[in-house]
Amino acid sequence: MSQKEIQLSLLDTEDEPQLMSAIVDIMQENDAHNLVNFDHEYWNWQYKNLPTHKTNVFVGRDPQKNILAYYHVPYYMGKWGNGETPYAMIQDVAVSNQLRGQGLFSKIATFANKHIDEIGTKVIYTFPNHRSIHTFLKYNDFKLLSSFNAYILPVNVALLIKSKINLFGIEKIIGGLSDIFFRIFSIGKPTGYKIDKVNEFTDEAIAVYKDFATSFDYGLVKDKKYLNWRFIEKPKQSNFIFTIRNRNGEMKAVAVLKKDTIKGIPCLLLMDFAYSSGDGSAYFLRLITSLRNNHKQYFNGEVGLIFTSMNSGISDNLFRAGFIKLPQKVNPRPLNLLIRTNENQDGVQNNNNWHVTLCDWDVF
Repeated sequence: MSQKEIQLSLLDTEDEPQLMSAIVDIMQENDAHNLVNFDHEYWNWQYKNLPTHKTNVFVGRDPQKNILAYYHVPYYMGKWGNGETPYAMIQDVAVSNQLRGQGLFSKIATFANKHIDEIGTKVIYTFPNHRSIHTFLKYNDFKLLSSFNAYILPVNVALLIKSKINLFGIEKIIGGLSDIFFRIFSIGKPTGYKIDKVNEFTDEAIAVYKDFATSFDYGLVKDKKYLNWRFIEKPKQSNFIFTIRNRNGEMKAVAVLKKDTIKGIPCLLLMDFAYSSGDGSAYFLRLITSLRNNHKQYFNGEVGLIFTSMNSGISDNLFRAGFIKLPQKVNPRPLNLLIRTNENQDGVQNNNNWHVTLCDWDVF
């Protein structure tokens, strides 16, 4: 079959069951990371029940009307100048193996981006993998804004060693010494703090997020509706929400983590965070350090490390909490932030003006 026989269109609501089957088939072809969690409920959460309730889904069909390609574009509210605007985020894009290498991805991408422009979208962003990034750059006029650094914070060094090599128990000695090292040299200030594990985003936590948003010009608007949708309403997933207060009881920072497995190692992902202006960043780093040092108190099961990746102003200070920057060549999945905009907005194409965390990436 040739890609010339494929017809492109927006998805009709009555064709959603067929799309669900096509997604599962293509995920199985590619041994996708998130196949285990995918079903129609998950799709509804991601593309129908999102805060804006707006998603465009583009599909490619063969002459028998079978869906062999899809291209999802949900919309989220984002910062724009002194106000807000819907950001289009391209995600969950795939082509069936039987049509790979025939230019169908470029064809559906061009079709979708033309529609996105026609409805007046101001900014589009995405995180393509190494197989698709050239299409966005060459054919769809995207700009590579940043290739995020990845960071790991060792939690159980003995477990990390054991996952790679059997040292017949010696790894426990090495790991114990390493754990002592991290406890001694991790950030020591501020003192007199209180950490709480919570199950909701209170108005006080939202106020911290709102204050934090003044530190960057571009990024998602993370209000209560968005945060509840992303971290509490998401099916088949539990996230851990932590807050830290100073000695006067004022909330200074919020962090959201989730459990995952990377290359066979049980880990925690630092999905998102916010901290108040002034000394809030120091409290945020103290929060992460305390979670590492007291992980058995907060998390069930083994934890080998904390992993995160971001485009954020605090990146250069993560080492103060013990984080180690990974060389890009060993990064399990580099995040490449691409944007496209037809607006001459001040600073929108400067990565230093953007704040993006793992919660932006749809895979996690």
